[in-house]
Amino acid sequence: KKHFGEKALRYQHRNGYEILDQDSLKAVEQIEEINHLLKKVFKKEVFSLVKNPLKFGFSDQVKAVIKNRFEGELDPAAYLNSLWEKAGSLGIKILTGISVEEIDQESGSLKAIGSIGQEHLEFRARKIAVCTNAFTKKLWKDCPMEPGRGLILLSKPLGF
Repeated sequence: KKHFGEKALRYQHRNGYEILDQDSLKAVEQIEEINHLLKKVFKKEVFSLVKNPLKFGFSDQVKAVIKNRFEGELDPAAYLNSLWEKAGSLGIKILTGISVEEIDQESGSLKAIGSIGQEHLEFRARKIAVCTNAFTKKLWKDCPMEPGRGLILLSKPLGF
């Protein structure tokens, strides 16, 4: 929102909700502690327990609903367009449809195959960032990272 603006991202503040089944109810006991930790950043409570979860119409397997007052939604295509425009203005070229086959850490080279015509490509760089978790072991055999689903990692600002 700060870098691209709500309009460019088609951002809509809608809150976020987590539905909990019987096995996940321990999370309710942690709301106060998590809110305390997050208050330093958000200045307000982030999470709250929805008083009447039945209003959502879920089955009786849903035992609780937790609301996140700071979540919203954005249009992924609008976000990507904004990101690509910004990257282009900084001289960064984003390539898609390419399968990275090998990274040679010693020489700083990367070998890839393009999806159209299966052309072979080779790139050289002083630094290479692996920005995936599902295929990291294929590219970096000794990597201690294990793939995870639904995980969001935040970094310090990237300097746009």
